[in-house]
Amino acid sequence: MKITTTIGKGFTLIEVVVYIGLLSIFMTGVFMSLYPLFDAATWLRDKNNGIEESHVALSTLYTLIKNADSVDILENGAGEGVAVSVSIILRYDAVWGNEIKIYEEDNQLRLIKDTGEYVYITSHNVAVRDTTFTYVSEEFLGQVFVGIFFSFLVNSVLYSKTIWLP
Repeated sequence: MKITTTIGKGFTLIEVVVYIGLLSIFMTGVFMSLYPLFDAATWLRDKNNGIEESHVALSTLYTLIKNADSVDILENGAGEGVAVSVSIILRYDAVWGNEIKIYEEDNQLRLIKDTGEYVYITSHNVAVRDTTFTYVSEEFLGQVFVGIFFSFLVNSVLYSKTIWLP
């Protein structure tokens, strides 16, 4: 009785090269089809950042305007061929002695105190344009209510709010 063993039953070099080539073509197709998902995730993250910063700016402006003792709305740069940038000055009682000016500069909302210290309300991650502050009044049941309407565009999305003053 003769015992035989088989040696060398594996893949040939050609088979391995063909397999690697087919696998690389398949993986390229998979990654190319998934790339739009990564791009959409980046777009969604940027959109979400804009919304978050807009809400922070709205709540900051609301709190500052609501707690101010006096409000003056100023128009800067009004003229032919010059963009109108509207700003607002908030004054607080004499105990605090504070005056705050809020305006748009370099596509951001900026807050500057009477001490010269300034803070950006929005970051460089978003573009703020067309900031406006406007006095509004409404009559209801014989009473006249006065408020301030403000709006701004953040990444081409309009945000606005009306604050009724006491």
